[in-house]
Amino acid sequence: MNYFKEMFELDNYNLNEIHRNIDLIYPEIFNASKNIHANIQLFTREIDTLISYYSEKRDFSDEFKYLLINDLKFLKTNWVNYSASSENKSLTSFINDMHLGKTQKTDLSGISLLTVHKSKGLEFDTTFVLGLNEGTLPDYRATEDTMAEEDNNAYVALSRAKRRCYISALKFKMMPWGSREPQEISRYIERIEDVFN
Repeated sequence: MNYFKEMFELDNYNLNEIHRNIDLIYPEIFNASKNIHANIQLFTREIDTLISYYSEKRDFSDEFKYLLINDLKFLKTNWVNYSASSENKSLTSFINDMHLGKTQKTDLSGISLLTVHKSKGLEFDTTFVLGLNEGTLPDYRATEDTMAEEDNNAYVALSRAKRRCYISALKFKMMPWGSREPQEISRYIERIEDVFN
């Protein structure tokens, strides 16, 4: 069943049944969470116990059971991903990582939209550096004291490509107050041109 279709079908779902079911599932979830807080290593086992328990419970409609079990499986999958990549496991850290999307596996084929800071240490066959203008890189707030950091950011941005790096710069920028302002190309583009000319 399509997940989005399920979400829209929930609009028609009987709210009284949801409230009744919450009262039925709460004691089991509460007991599992107490066990997990006592020993974080029990997380997967407790989730498996809940899945098994709710699979056999007859008090729920098939729709509600399906949603509940899928949510528990989703939680378990995220826990497995989290625990494989984290040394200091805690429920708080797991929940924070889940909210930030860090517990989900990503498909390595595709496009990654990253800030310069997020791209540090990574390499890609092809990169696109967008908007390389004065005021953006280097940042308009940069001082003489922080220019070394701006140089480092430019180096990071321009050195992530293994094969090709495409660079763009704006000729004009629409300002928040509605005027169209000419933009100056970043000094880093001029430095690159000096190297290759």
